[in-house]
Amino acid sequence: SSDLYPDVPPAGKAFAILAEIREGFAYVVRHRGLGPLMAMLSALSLFPYSIDLLLPSLADGVYRAGPNGLAWMTSALGVGALTTSLFIAQRGHIEGLAAFVVRAMLLLGLAFVALALSEALWFALIVMFAIGFNASSSRLGSMTLLQCAVEPHLRGRAASIYQLVGQAGPA
Repeated sequence: SSDLYPDVPPAGKAFAILAEIREGFAYVVRHRGLGPLMAMLSALSLFPYSIDLLLPSLADGVYRAGPNGLAWMTSALGVGALTTSLFIAQRGHIEGLAAFVVRAMLLLGLAFVALALSEALWFALIVMFAIGFNASSSRLGSMTLLQCAVEPHLRGRAASIYQLVGQAGPA
């Protein structure tokens, strides 16, 4: 009943939902900040965000460190991500955040090059920290920018597109 679920559209309004989805995509694509941001996130979601899938092969096949090496690499990645959370939370403002996100995306690419060239586990751990920090910086920073830049009535749709790019891309 519509009394129990006031936000649920009445039957027959399914086409309105499709129109709202189209409106959300059009808004994001046309937005001067969100369009390029989503394009960069789309590219990143296809490549570096899926590093966790490669870690077992790297730990064992490249560094010959087995499960312990995998644990250390995963931990370094997590500590980098946690550091990002604390860093962004303490900022308290969004001034300069767009430049920070772009820098993080570029540094993420450089970190992957460094990981590809690394032959020592100790160096790979430093790089994994950098990957965790910069991957999370680009994700958290871009979501923060999205939340602040989008018109309130389109915020849910834009956030959904962000999640689609971030979750479906790596998959």
